[in-house]
Amino acid sequence: MCADSDSACVVCGTPITGDQRCPRCGANPATAGPCPHCGGVSDTEPHRKLRARCRICGGPRLPTGGQLVPPEAVHQLLQAAWRSHRTEGVCRLGAWALVGFGLLCVTVAAALVVLTQPGPTLTTVSLVGGLVPWLLAAALSRRARAAGRGREHALDEAWLTSAESVLPAGGHGLSMAALGRRMGAQSEDAEEWLRGLGARDRIVTRVTEAGDVAYSTRGTEPTSDVPPSQRGQSLRSTHRRGD
Repeated sequence: MCADSDSACVVCGTPITGDQRCPRCGANPATAGPCPHCGGVSDTEPHRKLRARCRICGGPRLPTGGQLVPPEAVHQLLQAAWRSHRTEGVCRLGAWALVGFGLLCVTVAAALVVLTQPGPTLTTVSLVGGLVPWLLAAALSRRARAAGRGREHALDEAWLTSAESVLPAGGHGLSMAALGRRMGAQSEDAEEWLRGLGARDRIVTRVTEAGDVAYSTRGTEPTSDVPPSQRGQSLRSTHRRGD
């Protein structure tokens, strides 16, 4: 993709040399590419919750640019993570708004009770009615936490599925460092993905003549008995940095 001396930036078309950043728009040729959400061609940037996101629409992406074409399942998982992320944001915003409104309601109800001194029944109804917004805020907070867990699960699965598509089926395989480079991540991230794929019995290992460990896929359906709820856990990558 922008790997030779005659290549051009995929974002703005400016001629670039090798793997250098575009001198015009600053795009990194290793991470710039089409976005599965907005369809625009842009670079990615780190994000604390989405790990890597599109610079145009802010949707979650893999920082592999156009070097790799992820399976369609990866695009669907990224879209699911984007929906969950937006749902979490809306629910948290609504929860905070209801907390403020509930505080106002309780304050007004308490003031009316003090000034008018109604009977016990009206006093109880007024105070309980002022607490309703807080109950709704608690429900929205639970919904936001559930959406956040859904986002993390979808991102874990997206990165795992993409990592599995990068590994060759049989043959010489890839080292952990080589997998990280192809995925635009660190070796520590590749170790997490390989651990997750190993739990699903999806990879095989071999020791090369140089003494390195190479990984490849089985090319068969999973045979692991690991429950789905335990698969791909704790696969958060270093791409969460930033905001």
